[in-house]
Amino acid sequence: MAIFAVQFTQRLRHRLSVMIGLIGISHHTALVEIREQFFINPDTAPHLYQYINSRCPLDGIFVLSTCNRTELYVEKAMAEGTDERILLTVRDLFLQYYQASHLASHLYLKEDGEVIRHLFMVATGLDSMILGEYQIASQIKLAFAQMHNDGIMGPVLSRLIQKAFETSKKVRTQTVINRGFVSVSSAAVALVGQKLGCFKSARALTVGAGETGTVVALNLKKKKCKQLYISNRTLAKAETLAMRTGAAAVDFNRLNEYLAQVDVAIYTTGSREPLLTAALLEPILQQRQGRPLLLIDLCVPRNIQPDVVKLPGVTLVDLDHLENEVRTNFDRRKGELEVAGYIIEQQALDFEDWLGFRALSGTITSLSGALKRVHHHLASNYTHPGNEILATEAVKDYGDYLSGKFTRLFIKQMRDITRDGRDIEKVKLLEEMFRDFEKQV
Repeated sequence: MAIFAVQFTQRLRHRLSVMIGLIGISHHTALVEIREQFFINPDTAPHLYQYINSRCPLDGIFVLSTCNRTELYVEKAMAEGTDERILLTVRDLFLQYYQASHLASHLYLKEDGEVIRHLFMVATGLDSMILGEYQIASQIKLAFAQMHNDGIMGPVLSRLIQKAFETSKKVRTQTVINRGFVSVSSAAVALVGQKLGCFKSARALTVGAGETGTVVALNLKKKKCKQLYISNRTLAKAETLAMRTGAAAVDFNRLNEYLAQVDVAIYTTGSREPLLTAALLEPILQQRQGRPLLLIDLCVPRNIQPDVVKLPGVTLVDLDHLENEVRTNFDRRKGELEVAGYIIEQQALDFEDWLGFRALSGTITSLSGALKRVHHHLASNYTHPGNEILATEAVKDYGDYLSGKFTRLFIKQMRDITRDGRDIEKVKLLEEMFRDFEKQV
């Protein structure tokens, strides 16, 4: 499988005050039959967090699970004495949760700056199976909203995800990397055209009316296929999408009837169990009288068992096959990688600056407050014979002005000395210096 990468500039790495870690599996490291074992719905992420946090306390997690990847992002404040091997511990617990310790070789681990850049690549579609895929950004937004409501993300991860949204928008608006078909859904529809030759005589069935199913149905509508059927477990959702696309809604219990009629069926549901097997399909094929059937499975876990390809006249395309079908589309857009990579690097540096400044925020607040108290204390010793109140207030205002000026000078020096908060030893030294400063004034 192709692995698309952007070469970033290298910075001298310092231990951050907060560890940001990543344990993941994707289409780069495993086939779909392995990836589907790690799939997790966003609404069940709190259970995973509870399982890990009860054994290895964390300050927050974010879980991204799509057709092509499952990634666990973790946040942990690195206080003195914190085990540097914490990410390995989380990885082991992650594997235990899925009862998949034998699949450890398919996982990848990243930390700190690597995590920041990796997430920005994912959010912009640069790490997708199809370069520039735009659906991934909306999938991240859905996961973010769910986990924000569940309260399982820490402040650093929350800020990181929002920065990823900002990065995705910049790449989308400042490059043409997402031109052409840039999602699994649009690529699947393009593949239908390649296999069937003509949309205007094609009869298509989409199973699933979620986000992916909606994109598929809308693309098929644009191609003006002869007849489009839409089925979903909840018939009302199928009917709503059918109204948008001019399709016919199909009762989920009548799928077999329509599989006997159509030229292509595209499955996009979130079912945990296969919906179509060779045993189920064989009697349906007898009704088709030898007409070929194209099946496309865009799901993780898979909706269609691979054994259907043994049946005559059946062609099955899944997510792994789809990558090979759309490789040429990557070549048309790979020239934009350098521009997108530059944007990602600048965004990552911005986030690292924020993270470093955050490490100094406590010291800065204490220093600023202490300087103000010094000036206010001194101001109370001065009065004006004519108007003591105004004179005292004027001195206090001037004192605040001076304390602000000195605070800004201190901040600049502290950021330089601590490399924007990345040198934790020096951050701790500054904290010690100013810890009792307020008490003394």
